[in-house]
Amino acid sequence: MPLMTMNRDFIIKSTIGPVIRFEKDIAKGVPASLYQEALKYGAQVVNEEDKIEQVNKPGKETPQGQERYDKIKQAIQQLLVRNERGDFTGSGLPAIPVLDKLLGFTIDASERKQVWEVVQLENSDALSSNDDIPGVSTGVEGEAVG
Repeated sequence: MPLMTMNRDFIIKSTIGPVIRFEKDIAKGVPASLYQEALKYGAQVVNEEDKIEQVNKPGKETPQGQERYDKIKQAIQQLLVRNERGDFTGSGLPAIPVLDKLLGFTIDASERKQVWEVVQLENSDALSSNDDIPGVSTGVEGEAVG
């Protein structure tokens, strides 16, 4: 357990259980599960040899660029097909936690919005192309529905 200090009194409350109460300039043992969070709040490692390197798990690289966009698009399309309760927000957007779980990596609201707009546009184009199919009606005034 690495010893860490902070330049102020501070309490780190974890959602996984441990709570660490730092007192200004007094070393405190920090469990590995809270190490990164302590660094985020400004804690400093007392001994260099106690530093914990963040290790990426093999095979868990987050996709970037077009590959990332394509994976997000596939996940959104999957949500549209399965249409389960909780897959979409009250305002009709794909739920980010559900997408994160499907994808295996986290996305932000701007990514979701960008891909969602494209998927909606593609779906509306596909629906409007049904106008030319005999026997399929959009229910527009003056047309027979049936």
